[in-house]
Order: sequence, then structure tokens, then C-alpha cells
Amino acid sequence: PSRTQMREHRDANRKRLRSGLTKAEKPLPRNFHSQGSYAMKTMVQHDDNKYDIDDGVYFDKDQLVGDRGGEMTSLATRQMVRDAVDDGSFTSPPEVRKHCVRVFYQAGYHVDLPIYRKLEEKDWLGASIAHYELASVSWKRSDARDVTKWFDKQNESLSLANDSDQMRRICKLLKKFAHSRPSWSS
Repeated sequence: PSRTQMREHRDANRKRLRSGLTKAEKPLPRNFHSQGSYAMKTMVQHDDNKYDIDDGVYFDKDQLVGDRGGEMTSLATRQMVRDAVDDGSFTSPPEVRKHCVRVFYQAGYHVDLPIYRKLEEKDWLGASIAHYELASVSWKRSDARDVTKWFDKQNESLSLANDSDQMRRICKLLKKFAHSRPSWSS
């Protein structure tokens, strides 16, 4: 599939998720952010359709409250997202994974939905500082957008002046080479 087709699947899952959460009277995400090779524009064609797109789902921490008023666990949050995105239209239902919810497509590719919560803290001067936690085995401080920012900065600084995407192109070529033999793709 092309970037356009992958984007369409990403957008369809976003719509499914919002609809499912609304129907279940659960909190809506504050926003979504594409991550990984899709965000960094380093996706490559695979002969066997082993594609994935990572689409981060971001909530505010204070919205993630369980049925009894306590803080939702990372597992409960991933289950909530899985239940909301599963509208019954998939041949293989979405699965809760260790770091995300995975949505499978018959053609062989999938969309991963890592889930984050935003926390607001005060620094020693009283200024508000935001950071993010990933719904993993437990809540773990992480934000994949930082990797994308780092990559974009490296691409800009390491690429030649007359070739602003040199590093990105080299990454794509390395990925294609790594998948050029079936025995290497694992």
C-alpha cells in the first residue's frame, strides 16, 4: 500500500476509536500523532505486505479514571482503546499488545496504536512542565515524538546542502537491503 492508503487506514481507525469511545461514554483522546517510519518518511515497500503504521493516541491523565474513580491502569487503558476501535468489521479483531493495540488488515499489514497519557508537573520555580507516559506493562515515561524530532534534526544536519533528504534516503535504502532476503527480515 501507498502512504495515502496507510493514511486512510490511520484516519479510519481514529474515527472508529472516537466513535467507540463516545458510544461507551469514555474519554476522548486529546490528540493523535503518527510515529515511526510513517512520521519519519522512511517506509519502504515489502513484497509480503508486512507494513505497519504507528499512530499514537494521547489522553490527559486526569481523564483516565476507572469505574470506581481510581486511576486507570495501563492495561485497562489499552483494553478500553481496543474495545472502542473494534467495531466488529475486522476479520481478526484488534489485540492488546505489550506496548499498543494492534489492528490487523487482511492484506497483511497492521496499524499499531500506542497509548499515552499527558501529565502536568511543577518545576522548582512553579512553572508547569508536561511529560508523557506510554501504556506499557505499567505506565512508562516515553514519547515517540521525541525520536521523530531527533531524526528530523539529524537528517537536516547530516544531509548535504543540495540534498536535504540524504539521510532519510540512506535509511530507506538500508531498510530495503535488510529486507532483501527472507532470512534477514526477522
